[in-house]
Amino acid sequence: MMNFIISGIVAVIAMTLFSAIYNTFTKDEFREPNLLTQIFKKLFQRTLHKPLYVYGWIVHFLIGFVFLGLYEIAWRWFAIERSIDIAVLFGLISGFLGIIGWYFMFKAVRYTYHFNYAHYYFHLVLAHIVFSVVAVFVYTQ
Repeated sequence: MMNFIISGIVAVIAMTLFSAIYNTFTKDEFREPNLLTQIFKKLFQRTLHKPLYVYGWIVHFLIGFVFLGLYEIAWRWFAIERSIDIAVLFGLISGFLGIIGWYFMFKAVRYTYHFNYAHYYFHLVLAHIVFSVVAVFVYTQ
């Protein structure tokens, strides 16, 4: 259980760090906790407060643990090995699931931030590959 928790925390941090670095080069806001905060801001019709930012981080970590839990189910039920190759595959699948989730969240709140959504979704797949590879690497240590 402790391995699961540690790998989940490290993988979410690695994914978020990847997004922050990507954000620096593109100048687009691609950091997931910040985007979640903006969605909460629109949902709750409030000005940006620190607690909303905290909720963005909490939800981001919770979603990471959900994905890691799905990986755990696949590893156990289907006897799939914990390897980098499988992690990349899981990252691709998670990335596409993430795209679907973000697409519907953006539509639900009529999100109007002006960035290239296709570019964001491409980044999201890469970020999930980072998440999966780091999760497997930490999990197997």
